[in-house]
Amino acid sequence: DLVVLAPPSFAVRDTARAAAAHLRPGTILVSVSKGIEKGSHLRMSQLIEQEVGAAFPVVALSGPSHAEEVAISLPTGCVAACRDKTAAETVPDVFMSRRFRVYSSPDI
Repeated sequence: DLVVLAPPSFAVRDTARAAAAHLRPGTILVSVSKGIEKGSHLRMSQLIEQEVGAAFPVVALSGPSHAEEVAISLPTGCVAACRDKTAAETVPDVFMSRRFRVYSSPDI
């Protein structure tokens, strides 16, 4: 199973905390929110990890793209990054299309 977390950056921590109780262990969480938390300077994927715990691999899906460009099928590429190789390689399988290329990496 896979869940995409896409709240604005200011709401990532609270959203992850609220979602945690509804997830099955092993569910892959895909963070598509961009930014750094004010004060802690943590990446969004780090906030999610703090809130949900180690039972859920967190994959950061990012790149030089905008949602509105993807929505109108402009060609773009992104990277699915996670220390868990299996989780990182699952995300391209789910999202890859002719105009949306997704590559995996262990380098978050």
